[in-house]
Amino acid sequence: ESAVHGDVLAKLKYLNLDGSLTSDADTNAKWLATLSGHCPNLKDLDLSNNNLGVPGASALAKLHVRDRLYLNKTNLGDEGLSILVKSLKAISHLELADNDIHASGVSCLADAVCLGNVDLLDLSGNPLGLEGTIAVGRMLSSSHCDIDLSRCDLIASGGGLPSTDSMLSCEAVGRQLCQMPQSNSRYALFLDHNSFTGDGIHILAGFMYLCPNVTELSTINCDITSDDLIQLLNKLAQLKSSSPSLCSNLGIWNLYENQLDDRGLSVLEQHLPS
Repeated sequence: ESAVHGDVLAKLKYLNLDGSLTSDADTNAKWLATLSGHCPNLKDLDLSNNNLGVPGASALAKLHVRDRLYLNKTNLGDEGLSILVKSLKAISHLELADNDIHASGVSCLADAVCLGNVDLLDLSGNPLGLEGTIAVGRMLSSSHCDIDLSRCDLIASGGGLPSTDSMLSCEAVGRQLCQMPQSNSRYALFLDHNSFTGDGIHILAGFMYLCPNVTELSTINCDITSDDLIQLLNKLAQLKSSSPSLCSNLGIWNLYENQLDDRGLSVLEQHLPS
């Protein structure tokens, strides 16, 4: 029976356990540990909506999934992510939505060599805050993957960390983003449900500077007004003097559910790539 069990696991390539494990992280970790060394061909693993936490991350780090890993809402936190990133060298599709990841977690991810192989990274629903936004900037500079940062509270002070500099501002973070090396890659950037109105426009301008070749930009429900849009486009026009290709490859810009009037739309039309 044991040999048959091992033979089945050895052939396994796809495993979907979304919401199927117990509520106890230690129990789930022990079960994941039994898979280690027995699933050399595992390419696609979905563990979303299960309590993994730090114990599960430690067990999962030994599993070596080779392609797609779905870990949405698995209670990883910053500590669990820092353990996990060391083992993600072959992952091309990584989903980490709603995991209570903050600035330190995303900073660890930005430093990880695994991003060189990732084509899609989902960090949506994690409270990154301004400190996390700086780490995201470092990630955007070096990555080539589509990145989802929806619902990440990118302009919130604190980012969930007590040690965060309370004097950190959107304008200061925007300046830091514009001082980072630009990415040469073409990818999609999803920033939906982050408020960029007012000073938050400095953050959005910084992202667009970092990704001059972005092909798709999504800013759904980001509280952008016509005044915000005019400020953004003027800032981008200034930055373009040092970056001629800025947004020249932008084929899709989703501005659904913002607060634009005819004035903003008219100015937008004048600035869009011909």
